[in-house]
Amino acid sequence: MGKTIMVIDTDVAYLKMIKTCFTVDGHKVITCDQAEGAFETFLEAKPDAVVTGIVLETEDAGFTLAYQIKKASPTTPVIIVTDVIEKTGIEFEAVLEEEKSWIKADALVNKPVRMEQIEALIEQLTA
Repeated sequence: MGKTIMVIDTDVAYLKMIKTCFTVDGHKVITCDQAEGAFETFLEAKPDAVVTGIVLETEDAGFTLAYQIKKASPTTPVIIVTDVIEKTGIEFEAVLEEEKSWIKADALVNKPVRMEQIEALIEQLTA
């Protein structure tokens, strides 16, 4: 049986693509095109995993959303998918303990990313 995956991103085309890919693979997908209201949707839906961008309504809305989700449900995997490196050259990682302390995510993935990569992370983090 598939998992329930929540995806938050302002790129509507990306949301459609990821929803199609995960639905074909048997998952239920809940999408939000902004951070506002996404936390409430998370609380109602109780997804198995969350995939979010960083830059939503503000430059750090994805970080704030990840923090809220991990605070409310520490065991729910949160994967941040970002194109910040591609657009700005600024590199984020969640490898060192110091980075993990402020990036409240289980994984940080840079775009472009293959759906298989995200799905493998979800499988790994929810096993």
